Order: sequence, then structure tokens, then C-alpha cells
Amino acid sequence: MLDFELSLKGIIVEDLNSSRQISRAYAAVEWLKTDPKSRWRAELLGSDTNIGWATDTYLLAGILNNLNAQAKGKKLRKDEYVTLPEQHVKTVKQVQRPRSVREMKLGEFFKNI
Repeated sequence: MLDFELSLKGIIVEDLNSSRQISRAYAAVEWLKTDPKSRWRAELLGSDTNIGWATDTYLLAGILNNLNAQAKGKKLRKDEYVTLPEQHVKTVKQVQRPRSVREMKLGEFFKNI
């Protein structure tokens, strides 16, 4: 899934051969971790229902639940809440960034993703 999303951004993993291209790939991976439309991010969070849910969307859902409770004058029932997608966060191993091209072990980098 990650290879596909990187290829949509014009990054071909097999063709990375300079530190600039690798830095661009690192930046794209970090951006995809927070992109609400990323299928790879949804896969990391554990469900396709997370597609489209960004941090601000979760906050707005909480605000809407509070406003609905205030308008009702008492606590909401479970079926009256805005349903949030389930999250089962998978941990991603942090890769220490090398300082030079010689220190880069590209095979290990893409194996850990």
C-alpha cells in the first residue's frame, strides 16, 4: 500500500539513488502518516473507516456531541453520539536518519516500513 501511495506522488522506491530522492521519500512517508485520505494511514490505524478522519474531524465530532447534549439538556444515549471510527494503532519502527549516502542502508529502510 505504501509503495502505491508513494508512486502516486511520483516516487518509485526501486529508483531511489540519491540522498535528495531519499529525503523526498522520507518526507512523503511522514506526510502520509498524517494525511486523512491516505489508505496506508488507515491501514496503520487498523480500519478503512479511518479514511477522511483527521484530527480536526475528531475534535468537531466531540464538539457536536457536546452541543447536542447541551441542546437536549442531559446526557446523550449511546445511539445519539457521533460514531467515531475504531483505531487499532500499529507501531511503526522509528528509523534513525543517516547523515550521508554511504550510511544509508536502503534495503533495511524499506523492509521496516
